[in-house]
Amino acid sequence: MMVPIRLHYSVARPNRPVPDDQLPDHDDQNDLASLLDPMGALAASGDIAYFWDVASDRLIWTRGGEELLGWTRGINEDAGKKLESRINAEDRPLRIKALSRAIAHGDTYDCEYRIRHERGYFVSVHDRGMPKVDENGKLLSLTGILRKVDERHAYQAQLELLASYDELTGLLNRRHIMEVLNQSLVNSLRYGLTGGYLSVGVDKLATINEVYGYEAADHVLMSIGKRLQEIDDPGTHIARVGGDVFGIVMTRGDDVKLASLSDRVFQLIRQDAFQAQGFDPFTVTCSIGGVVFPDQSGSPQEVINMGESAMQEAKRAGRDAYRRYQLNEEQRAAQRYSLAMAEMVKSALTNQQAALAYQPIVASETGETVFYEALLRIKDSRGQWITAGQIMPAIERLGLGRSVDRYAISKAISVLDEYPDISLSINVSGLTVADRAWSRSVAMELQDRPDIAKRLIVEITETVAMEDIAEAQRFIAAMRELGCRLALDDFGAGYTSFGQLRTLSIDLLKIDGSFIKGITTNQDSRLFVQTLLHLAKGLGVPTVAEFIETDSERDIVIKAGVDFLQGYGIGQPEMVPDFLKAEKTAARDAG
Repeated sequence: MMVPIRLHYSVARPNRPVPDDQLPDHDDQNDLASLLDPMGALAASGDIAYFWDVASDRLIWTRGGEELLGWTRGINEDAGKKLESRINAEDRPLRIKALSRAIAHGDTYDCEYRIRHERGYFVSVHDRGMPKVDENGKLLSLTGILRKVDERHAYQAQLELLASYDELTGLLNRRHIMEVLNQSLVNSLRYGLTGGYLSVGVDKLATINEVYGYEAADHVLMSIGKRLQEIDDPGTHIARVGGDVFGIVMTRGDDVKLASLSDRVFQLIRQDAFQAQGFDPFTVTCSIGGVVFPDQSGSPQEVINMGESAMQEAKRAGRDAYRRYQLNEEQRAAQRYSLAMAEMVKSALTNQQAALAYQPIVASETGETVFYEALLRIKDSRGQWITAGQIMPAIERLGLGRSVDRYAISKAISVLDEYPDISLSINVSGLTVADRAWSRSVAMELQDRPDIAKRLIVEITETVAMEDIAEAQRFIAAMRELGCRLALDDFGAGYTSFGQLRTLSIDLLKIDGSFIKGITTNQDSRLFVQTLLHLAKGLGVPTVAEFIETDSERDIVIKAGVDFLQGYGIGQPEMVPDFLKAEKTAARDAG
């Protein structure tokens, strides 16, 4: 059972705090600290030994604490609270989980997190220690080693920072503003608030490039970026989302505030002429499209698409204008349906009304089940189970993919832990692929559990991989480092090249089911599938044919050389598959 620990440790204190007269006095404490001083190897390496007493919340450091964290050597009062406030918010849950697991299993505590130095910057540390608990399993103290991570980690962190910003303007980039939008949408839905997004397109930038040169065009973009940074209203985030397009997120606001913000943008861009070296000053205008969320849109991508659609309408109206995106009645009805579905999904995940169904994937030569794909099921208000196909469009539109994927991965890991003879695959969304915090949470769950990781296959669609291949490579590398295998789903839908496939380092290719469906009558589909199989064999990557429904389809793909088969003609998704039925039968026989 996982023991809950909060970082202020009010729930983890012993019933009877250690009396002050039982704690070492100041001189003894100095002696205790001095006992740690002779550890020359620690001092030389920059590592820090520490002892933390929970009841008094006092922390004793060896040398190195001053350099690593800026803390005074010796005894620090209220150290637990101070430590909590300094740990990066994204990393706190991982630390809590690691400490809880160590207490529950009587094991060492081991994790990495980022902690803020006294001077304000973050330092990445590796923390490893041994908790001491009382007879009731409550934490008494923690003794351990704190180590600054190596330069490779620091370089990696710097790359992550650079990955969030546009190199030319210094503004947020598209990936980062998508994350901001997603969080804004989640908060808007949760608290019943509205926000807005502006798509700001520079008019005739291509003409500026042709007349004045690319350096002048870059100068215009940099100048506009600098002017937009003068908008420093709370809750406003500015990014460059495309070659000549900027995006502005207003986390709180309505139609009126959005229109007012567009006026401010016009004012900033019009206030001064632009100057290209060797040319007279010239005027630049912009066209702006606005969209209010969540009433008009549900997912970050949808917000950006609607904003750019409204911006194009402003350009068609003569440029240098603002247009707000308008939904028609059919779109409003679809939006209301998506919102209702999203609420149902969130409620199901919270109230244990969600589950996984398991569809077998079998070897084409033997027909034996090799692994199962875990598919989400949600129970509706009538008590009926809804399939993933019915709910995923709403989930993706409203940016709930990460919550669903978090549930699915945790459930899958639990099942793999309970059934050591099976393997499972789960499909994750594009938002999850781009979410580094999600990857870290999976790393925490799979820490020191290679036997589980090697039986977990993480699937991403080819379309998601091609949207940002660098981000997909990072995600795949992170999962493979944990020991998981990676599958590319819907292979063939995104026209991935041989070179791109090779760079992705995929373990399994799942051929898009739309090509399998017509394979018995459509010669083009058959030739295309054969081409995909030839490409996969050239890479040495095994393949799965999805959506197999008939014996004819099965026979054709087996003859073509597919390694594994999946579909209703092979085995339907079941919430109580064979491996669960076997356990129930054994339990009944034992009873």
